Amino acid sequence: MAERLVAEGVKVIAPVRCADTARESCGALAAALEFVDFDFLQPGACSSLLESVAPDFIFNFAARSTGSGMYDNPEEIYRVNACFPMEILHTMLASPACRGASFVQASSAEMFGDNGNTRQDESACFRPRSPYGSAKLYVHNMIGIYRQTQGLHASSAILFNHESTRRPEAFVTRKIAVAAARIRHGLQDKLLLGNLEAQRDWGYAPEYVDAMYRMACASEPEDFVIATGALHPLTDVLDFAFTAVGLDYRAYVVVDRASARKAERAPHFGDPSLIGRRLGWRPGKPLREIIEEMVRAELEHLSGQPRAARFSGAGTEG
Repeated sequence: MAERLVAEGVKVIAPVRCADTARESCGALAAALEFVDFDFLQPGACSSLLESVAPDFIFNFAARSTGSGMYDNPEEIYRVNACFPMEILHTMLASPACRGASFVQASSAEMFGDNGNTRQDESACFRPRSPYGSAKLYVHNMIGIYRQTQGLHASSAILFNHESTRRPEAFVTRKIAVAAARIRHGLQDKLLLGNLEAQRDWGYAPEYVDAMYRMACASEPEDFVIATGALHPLTDVLDFAFTAVGLDYRAYVVVDRASARKAERAPHFGDPSLIGRRLGWRPGKPLREIIEEMVRAELEHLSGQPRAARFSGAGTEG
């Protein structure tokens, strides 16, 4: 998103936990950004920052992510994922300097949980099955309330999985890309995964950023599902990644049930028809090309080429 905003001529203020670390991780892009050391858990910090900046756009990606450790500290997940964006809404409402901003919240398909449906659009019911999904749903509902009753330009982007070369290694797509490259180079023998039957709607992060930017620039705020509309099993990701390095994943993948997610959600895919009609956004890059791009980046890294900048904010979603 920072790259997109800079390309559009927008000055970017980036609140991060450690400005020096973030500046280093952003590579050449860092020169175009203004970093602010920021404590996402400190009450009032968000209000002070927003009032001093008087922003035109607010994009919130700060969140404690899904995956291992999600149940270790659900209170902190709630504070970061729910209380922090609520402070954004309150500041927009209370401060004349922020009242006219366009706010887009990075919401999540985790809110749908196991609602009995495979296809999810904006009218689907929410039944989250994790602390992460529950906190995201609270903010999603409050954004709707503040928009309808207070007239704020606030929207939720209900994001399905979005991948790129910047995906943190804790996420399975990057874990697979890294393993395929390392096994090809003889640096790793096996890849342990918890559940090969898992299915997801995987899209391309830069395209999802484009969707969120369109939402911020739209004349009217609205919530949208951002997805590809296609469901892929994890075995597709494995096949695309290992085929890219000339290997058969079945010879290297070991199933470790102990590492499987405790609350694996039912498979479902998003329906992005509404944002297509309203804002002209449509997904483009196929999953095979996304995974091949991720694997190429890992191969280049192992060959000694500099790794592309990877951003690290407040435990962001990637």
